[in-house]
Amino acid sequence: MPAAYQIRVYEKQQLLHSAEVSDPVEIGRQFDDNEPLYCQSTSAGRHRYVVARLNELNISRQHVLLESAGEDRIRLTNLSKNRPVHVPGSTLRPNAAAAELTLPPRSNNGREKPAH
Repeated sequence: MPAAYQIRVYEKQQLLHSAEVSDPVEIGRQFDDNEPLYCQSTSAGRHRYVVARLNELNISRQHVLLESAGEDRIRLTNLSKNRPVHVPGSTLRPNAAAAELTLPPRSNNGREKPAH
């Protein structure tokens, strides 16, 4: 049975949107202006969740892939060709670097530094 995740999108420590998404899920910015912000879709057996506008270039169109990696763990893969993904204790380099994380992970995808 596919896992489900609660995704929360913050900007300047303010919650902008929250959604439950299914495993596996690709997260990224809009492909074009017609793709609604915060929409969810499915293509080729993969769910997609749009978290950034087309002009937010610090988030790739296909930024990360989340997949279940066992109980209370996920595998996060950087799908970006040129953007790193920052997770606790690591930076995933572009082009398919991956890490397994214990839930709930936090990722700062280039917006601003998280508060400690």
